Amino acid sequence: MDSSRFPVVTSANAARLKRVGTLRPHVEMTAHDFRVAFDPGGTRVASMEAAGMWACWWSLEAGHAGATAPREPLELGGPCCLLPDADHAVCVGRANLSPEGAWRPRLMLLSARDGVSSKQVHLPHAVKALARSREGRLLAVMMDEGEVLLWDVQAWRLVRALEGLPGTPGFPAEAVVSRCAFSPDGRYLAAVSTRWSDTGSQGLVWLWEVATGGGPWCVPLETHVSHGLAFHPTRPWLVVSGGTNYAALVDVEARRLLRRLPGFYGYGCHLDFDASGALVLVSSDGFGFCLRDLETGETRFEVQQEGNVSDACFSPDGRCIALGEWGGGVSLWAVVD
Repeated sequence: MDSSRFPVVTSANAARLKRVGTLRPHVEMTAHDFRVAFDPGGTRVASMEAAGMWACWWSLEAGHAGATAPREPLELGGPCCLLPDADHAVCVGRANLSPEGAWRPRLMLLSARDGVSSKQVHLPHAVKALARSREGRLLAVMMDEGEVLLWDVQAWRLVRALEGLPGTPGFPAEAVVSRCAFSPDGRYLAAVSTRWSDTGSQGLVWLWEVATGGGPWCVPLETHVSHGLAFHPTRPWLVVSGGTNYAALVDVEARRLLRRLPGFYGYGCHLDFDASGALVLVSSDGFGFCLRDLETGETRFEVQQEGNVSDACFSPDGRCIALGEWGGGVSLWAVVD
């Protein structure tokens, strides 16, 4: 699909969004919660089961048809599949009983064309979340025990281990990570988590400086759980979501909560920004997705999708929105005159 024939999605034209394509896997899954992501060039889009057991991706270039999937089984624990460039996918594979790590999961570099693994490395713990830098060179790997790794995809080597989340040695960190993301300029890494205790739970944001390895710095949220996050494309801001009707703006440089965002309802599980930063794309439990004005919370567009914990994201050029659908498929949305 040639996205260049569609205009960039803006506040002014968002009401004219229409479904312009549908991508289907070879075999539909029975799960209902899927995450979606584009590669940095917008030539491929991936769909991942939230539990981490299944993933596939499609080429959006003309003449390509059908889905590609990893040739090896994936590890349970979270949506661990990313497209660092048009030629490769990175997934977390199950332990393969090898001498290097009999029971340890593997970070695998796959061919995006046929799903065959070309490189792999054993990880010390189960993976809870992955994030890719904008240009696709760096990966952040969030694991059990609170450990955080920065991985160079091109050189296929460890850059550094960041200071992890607090916890008790030998036990999983008490702060359970939901998602993580790099800032557009690559300066910061952020994660949202929920801290569980005997007295209740607390939504948290964690921040690191990528170049220096500084952090983590913790910003408490005014909600008992946290689900999603997205960096603003031009400002040092992070929008985060949590419990019912909760979304807030965090100043990353000042490491403080700025304000709660108006107009949000339901569980805003997954978040993204348009290219200008004026619109927040919110996909949530049981209703599809909507576009909201960052300042006012006003709805610019909304589509209902009953019974599906949907994930949605913008394409890198801001011209399309990919929506994860029941069974593992992806629908593509663009502005149509």
